[in-house]
Amino acid sequence: FDPFTPEENDEYRFYLGQSLSPFTVVQIAGELHIVGFPTAYSDSILVERKGFQDAVINIESGTKKGYYIANLNIPGEVENSTEAGLDKLFKFK
Repeated sequence: FDPFTPEENDEYRFYLGQSLSPFTVVQIAGELHIVGFPTAYSDSILVERKGFQDAVINIESGTKKGYYIANLNIPGEVENSTEAGLDKLFKFK
C-alpha cells in the first residue's frame, strides 16, 4: 500500500467487483498477500481509505502471481457517514 498505514487505527477496505460489502478490512499493513484467490477471477478490487480517493486494481484471471500497487495518498472529499453509505448503495461515484 502507498502509504503504509500511518496510524494504528487506520483501515483499508477491499471490495470485489461491484460488491457493497468489503471482503476484508486491513490494519497495520504495507503489503498484503492474498492466498487462495480464485484463478478464474477477472474483475476489479476497490481499495478504500477514509479521507482519500479509492484505488481500483484490475485483476485478470490466470495462475501467475500478480503484483499491484494501491495508491491511497490522493486526498478525497470529506464526506459524512450517511452520504458515504448512500454513495456505496446507489453507486453515485
